[in-house]
Amino acid sequence: MPYIKQEDLKTKLEKLHREGEERAAERLAQKLGYEYKDLAKTPIALDAVRIIPEGEARSAMAAVIQVASKKAALAVLNPEFAATKKIIEDLKAKNYELKIFVVSTSGLNVAFDFYKFVKPESEVITGKVMITKARLEELRGRLTNLASVKHEF
Repeated sequence: MPYIKQEDLKTKLEKLHREGEERAAERLAQKLGYEYKDLAKTPIALDAVRIIPEGEARSAMAAVIQVASKKAALAVLNPEFAATKKIIEDLKAKNYELKIFVVSTSGLNVAFDFYKFVKPESEVITGKVMITKARLEELRGRLTNLASVKHEF
């Protein structure tokens, strides 16, 4: 009997597991009347991924993978999940025309990996100075005369 390296065996098992996930996703898509996509073989746009915040996307098991104007491709684990239905309703309320695809968990994880490249929204620089009420009260208490103001600077 030939010797099989443990890494080779592990790689083969992972491949078989992934293929099984993809077949299950394909069957679910057929059963529910949706198209199936393998996200490992599908390009994913970073601009599309950022449409749904990461926390919401992960809890709904859904991710926008392509967007052009107000047309979006939405990859979902199961369109029947309540959280997924809410995401679909929210996107439709924002006037997105959706094309929904059923994908596997592994496929969604590929899309979720793109969130590490999404930069957080930065605040717009307006020329305004933002001081909280608590900070203002602290400064009023400390800066009571001109000498304390000079010392602060």
